[in-house]
Parts: sequence; structure tokens; C-alpha cells
Amino acid sequence: MAPARKATAARPRESTYWNTLGPALYRAGDWPDAIEALRKSNELDAKGTPGFNGYFLAMAHHRRGETLPAWIWFDIAGR
Repeated sequence: MAPARKATAARPRESTYWNTLGPALYRAGDWPDAIEALRKSNELDAKGTPGFNGYFLAMAHHRRGETLPAWIWFDIAGR
């Protein structure tokens, strides 16, 4: 996770670095920061498809007990 944090610090406008940090944070159990990183990735890559990020956003929201956002992101990711 440390390399992904360094990468986002060095190039904060690079969406793929945030896309890497988000799943790493999710896997570490830091769901709030994972959500923030994945949303930042989506924001920076507005023309991209949020599929990959969407699944991790759905899982992170689910872990936090946030059912509605989890289902919304799951649906978005499946498209």
C-alpha cells in the first residue's frame, strides 16, 4: 500500500494511481479511505467506465453497512 500512497502523493492527478490505492485500502480494511480513493479515481477519469472501481465501492459500502450505496455501485459496475 505504501507505494500506491507515494504514487498518489507524487502525481495526485493520475487516476490509475488512485485506482490502485483504493483496492489496497479496501483489502487492508480501511473502507472509508478506500471509498475516498476510488471516488477520486472516478472523478479524475470521468470519461472512463467505473466498472472496476464500482465493485470495490460496492464492497466497501457494504462493509460499512451502507446497503443502498452498495447496491447502486454494484448495479453501475455491472453495466
